[in-house]
Amino acid sequence: MENKLKVAYAQINFQPSYVGINGYQMDEPTTFTSDGAKTLSSLPSTNEVRNLKSHMRKYNLSNLKVKIESILDYCSSKQVNLVVFPEYSVPVQLIEMCYEYSKQNEIIIIAGSHSVVNSQESNGIYEKCQLFKKGKLGGLDSLEDSVRKAVCPIFTPNGENYIVQKITQSKWEGEMVVDDRWETITVNYPGVSVRIAVLLCIDALSEEKKHILYENGLQDADLIIIPSYSPSTTPFENVALLNLLNEKPTVYCNVAEYGGSRIYANHGSSSADLFLVNNGTIETGKQETVVGVELNLSGQFQKKGSSKTYVPVRSLFCAPVVYCSNNTVFDSYSSELNGILLSWSLEKAKNLIERYLVISGSHLPDLMRTNLSRARDMVEEGRATSREVLLLYRSRYYQKGFP
Repeated sequence: MENKLKVAYAQINFQPSYVGINGYQMDEPTTFTSDGAKTLSSLPSTNEVRNLKSHMRKYNLSNLKVKIESILDYCSSKQVNLVVFPEYSVPVQLIEMCYEYSKQNEIIIIAGSHSVVNSQESNGIYEKCQLFKKGKLGGLDSLEDSVRKAVCPIFTPNGENYIVQKITQSKWEGEMVVDDRWETITVNYPGVSVRIAVLLCIDALSEEKKHILYENGLQDADLIIIPSYSPSTTPFENVALLNLLNEKPTVYCNVAEYGGSRIYANHGSSSADLFLVNNGTIETGKQETVVGVELNLSGQFQKKGSSKTYVPVRSLFCAPVVYCSNNTVFDSYSSELNGILLSWSLEKAKNLIERYLVISGSHLPDLMRTNLSRARDMVEEGRATSREVLLLYRSRYYQKGFP
């Protein structure tokens, strides 16, 4: 029996939920820099500065909450089983939302990561989300013992929740406390049992800590997940391609500012697909994007002697994140396009796409414009099937207004 899982990642921008010598990034209007630029946390702690930091935290949390909820709603509407967020993308204040969403919508959430701080608020959230597991892997011993660690909460529909701790310190994380405890996690989803390995960014590259990963089951994982916040992505691509040679698909999810996120799986070249190349999903540049596929975890290569068509990966959607509260032009266009596609009139669909690109193309995100152009070209060249063009509509994007 084939073991299939619908997996998505969210390549988004955000204020990192990292706490260091420069303070808490969620209190800042811009991302920390290494060039000596001033931050609010570096200013004298006057009432005005404290009030401004409090305002920025509320503003950043409010916007991020809407974004994460919108992405979860979108993935849930596509029957996604597991969704991955980048490293440092989900602050502790939002993990209870992820915990509740996972239970209510039967979706596994890899909730990025965050720095642990010692506060009454944090303690209550970890208690509520059942993330304290004294003396056990996959949980926190206590809040006091976990301060300044970077941790990734994992929420599952059956209420079995876990914590994966970062075991390698990057040069940007001088204040982070590392922990050498790490393990793979087996998640039981209706009809599917999957063993996942979550490697927080540089943990996937560390030669020094590699023995810890292999001693605790990395080689037995069905799926490798790498939430990341890294300006350099080539080393992660090399690791993911090596994993693929060993029949292990990899989800690499980076912050949109740096891009490079992909799902690595063996697509080959046997069929045309808008969103797949031979080793996984297409590049989406530095666009904020939500990408989903159906992975066959039974293996990534055709079994010898088998005459049955074997599909290791199938694309589901590639959706740009579009910030707009009212886009009547696109709503009208998408409704018309949907009607044409349902009637299987591909030539009319091509003409409509071309018209929309001429009228509104300059206002579209690069990724959406690329997807539309790709679909049009495939129709013109006689290579498109109805499924490929329908895929365009199904993945058009989610729309949400922001405060």
